[in-house]
Amino acid sequence: MDKLTLLQLRCFEAVATAGGFQAGADKLCRSQPTVFAAVKNFESQLGLRLLDRSGYRVALTELDGHFTIERESSCRNSTNSKLMRISSPRGKRPNSWW
Repeated sequence: MDKLTLLQLRCFEAVATAGGFQAGADKLCRSQPTVFAAVKNFESQLGLRLLDRSGYRVALTELDGHFTIERESSCRNSTNSKLMRISSPRGKRPNSWW
């Protein structure tokens, strides 16, 4: 199984919150086919169908309600800690001017 990527998570979140692939792509400044492929690969790797594509708008499946909340919290915590490590100068605390 391939590793899940941050792009896949971001694309999934954008599509889920925007309610569609084009709107999600616009939110991320990516092309619609790129976002669609990332979400499709994400679902395939998990072995779960997270989005209901039966209507005009994309909707979360029942399974996904819990997954989205847990994933969002985990992803943001991970991303924030990586940004803090990258942005802090050697030996100095983040947000420190001295």
